[in-house]
Amino acid sequence: NGVVVVRNQKIASVGKRGEVSYGRTARILDCTGMVVTAGFQNSHVHFTEPKWNSAGTQPAARLSAQLTAMFTLYGFTTVVDTGSTLQNPSKLRGRIESGEVTGPRIIATKASLFPPDGVPIYLRDLLSSWTPDQPETPDAAVSIVQRGGGEGQDILKLFTGSLVTYENIKPMPVDTARAAVAEAHRQGRLAFAH
Repeated sequence: NGVVVVRNQKIASVGKRGEVSYGRTARILDCTGMVVTAGFQNSHVHFTEPKWNSAGTQPAARLSAQLTAMFTLYGFTTVVDTGSTLQNPSKLRGRIESGEVTGPRIIATKASLFPPDGVPIYLRDLLSSWTPDQPETPDAAVSIVQRGGGEGQDILKLFTGSLVTYENIKPMPVDTARAAVAEAHRQGRLAFAH
């Protein structure tokens, strides 16, 4: 016998029928016999497949269908992109936020930090077209995080244990990790450890 009122894609009020107002023009979805849950968050996704390329210019209907098939169909209302070229998730996010494309809230990785000489073996093929951030000191880590900017929807990703060979993991120095996380938190950003 409950009512959930949603306005502008946000929950405005919750209560018992007859105690919550929602106006005469409200669209009513009868959920009798159903369960309403909070949306789920997928904290490890990548927008690296070719279908996400040119996310800024692809037809909105195609992108909406792809996002539905991958996320919203399964209840994911928030996803965390833990490593793609920033162009794909930022273009997708912009089109979703504008209402042009239907999809989940996207939180993107703005910066990824690796231990010194600690690029994972599975990313080494990219070194010819990419220079990874591998701070040698805590101050260098802070500088990189500051350079990455501070949008509230973006995260810092730390490779705190990097698979440098299939038998060896190289840890990030603890003082470097602490300094980077402290700066991210100062900016109001989350930090994820990989």
